[in-house]
Amino acid sequence: MFTWRNAMNTPQRRIIAGAGVLGMLAAVGYWKHDAAARTLRGHGPSGDAADAKSVQAQLFEVRKDRLPDVIEGLIGTIKGNTIELTFNGQEERLASSHVQIGQRIRKGDVLFELDHLRSAARKSQAEANVARARELKSAGGATQHDVNEAQAALSLAQKDYDDTFIYAPQNGFVSQINRQPGETVARNEVIGVLVSSNEKFTMETGVVEGQLEQVSAGQKAVVEIEAFGHAPITGRVQGVSREVTTTGRTGTVIVALPSAIQSKLRPGMSARCKIYVFDEKTYPVPRTAYDAQKGGLYKVGEDHKAHFVTATLGHVTRDYYEMKDGLQDGDKIINDLVASPVDENTEVAFAGEPLRYKNPEETGQQATAGQQAAGNGQQ
Repeated sequence: MFTWRNAMNTPQRRIIAGAGVLGMLAAVGYWKHDAAARTLRGHGPSGDAADAKSVQAQLFEVRKDRLPDVIEGLIGTIKGNTIELTFNGQEERLASSHVQIGQRIRKGDVLFELDHLRSAARKSQAEANVARARELKSAGGATQHDVNEAQAALSLAQKDYDDTFIYAPQNGFVSQINRQPGETVARNEVIGVLVSSNEKFTMETGVVEGQLEQVSAGQKAVVEIEAFGHAPITGRVQGVSREVTTTGRTGTVIVALPSAIQSKLRPGMSARCKIYVFDEKTYPVPRTAYDAQKGGLYKVGEDHKAHFVTATLGHVTRDYYEMKDGLQDGDKIINDLVASPVDENTEVAFAGEPLRYKNPEETGQQATAGQQAAGNGQQ
C-alpha cells in the first residue's frame, strides 16, 4: 500500500523541517517588534502630538532682579566755575602777590597789587585840580563846567589807581598764578585764575563717541577721587556735550558731586568714575533665549512642553535682554535656542537645576557699555 510517509524520502523530510523552524523564528521576531512599538506608543503623546519631537535643553529660571549697565574706566578732573583775574590799567609792574595756589579766599580780599606810584601821583594831581577849580569858582574865576571837567579827570585817575589792586570778586580758591612780583603786566593780561566756591565743584570727563549717545542728564555716576583714598562717591550726570574732539573722538560729560564733600574738593584733583546708563529692577533673560525674528521666547510648562510666549524687548546688554512683559517670577524658559531649537509643543527633557540670573556687579564680571554696544547687533 502506498503512503505519504513511504513516498517522502529522508532529504525531503529535512527540508520541510528546516522551513518550519525558520517560520517559527520569523513569527517570534515580529511579535517582539510589535510589542515594543505598542509600548512606545503607549507612553508617547496621542493624536498629532505623537509626531512632535523631544529635545534635551538647559532651562533658565526667570527672576526679577537689578540689571546694571555701566560705562567704566572714565578718567577726569575736578572742575569749578573759573574766573580770570585781569589787570585793566596801563602796563605796570607786579608789586606783590598776597595769595598762593590752592588758597581759599573771600570776596573783596586783595589778591595782587601792582605798582601804583604813577597812578597815585596822577590821582593826587587830579584831586588838587578839583580843589583849585572849586576855589576859583567861589572867587568867580571859574565856572561849574570847569569844576565838572576837573571832577571827571579825578574819576579817571581814581579808577586807574583802583585797577592796580586786584580783588577777589567771589569766594573761592586760587587755581592759577601767571605772574610773579617784579614782572611786567600788560593791559587786560590775566594775572591769575579764581575758582568760585559759590557754585559747586563738578567732575569733568570724556566719553568716546560710540558710547556718548547712551549718556544723559540724571544718570547715576560713582566717582572715586584719588586724594580721598578711592572711597566711592555717588553723583549724577549734570550735562553732556554731544560735540566730540577731533583727536580723541570724545565728548565732555559733567558729573555733579554731593554737597557733603564740596568743602574738601580742590580744582585739578584727579578722579575716576563709572556711569550707569541703565540700572533698574526688571526681568533679565539670556540673549540666547530670545528669538528676535518671532519676538519672544519659549516657556516650558508643567506638561514639559515648550510654549512660545511673546515678550517686549527692553534694554540690551552684552549678555542679557530686559523683558518688559510676558514673564513672571518662577517661569522656566529654554536657555539657548541655538543649542536646543524647539517648536510649539516640543517635549523638553532636562536634568539638574535651571540656570539663574547673576548680577554682574556681584560676580565681578560687569561688562562695559562699550562692549555691550559692540554686541547689540548680534542677535
